[in-house]
Amino acid sequence: MRAVPSKVCIVSEFSANHLDFSIFDPAAGKRDPLTRMEGSDWYLYNWTLSPDGSTIALAKYQRLPGPADIRLLHIAGGKERVLTLKDWTGISSLDWPPMAAVSGLPPHRQPAFRRS
Repeated sequence: MRAVPSKVCIVSEFSANHLDFSIFDPAAGKRDPLTRMEGSDWYLYNWTLSPDGSTIALAKYQRLPGPADIRLLHIAGGKERVLTLKDWTGISSLDWPPMAAVSGLPPHRQPAFRRS
């Protein structure tokens, strides 16, 4: 079975105390709210959309040793899962590999992070 690239466009907008995510339809110029990250440290988060457009992975930038969390937000149902990585030196960035990078694994099972 061949993976199909995403046709979903996600945008984020920030204010003084939150980060909003929306699904954006570029043809219609319409945005549909998806989720909001509350808190004044929103700027410490980086995020990436999975190649198939089904999941957003978010991680808070940190440079000190300690537990690191990666939030996985499934776009279709809004279901959220948190992965806690113990004893990491921190997360400086995260990204999904290209769809063909990990053969034999469906897109939702491909690695979504790398250690800094």
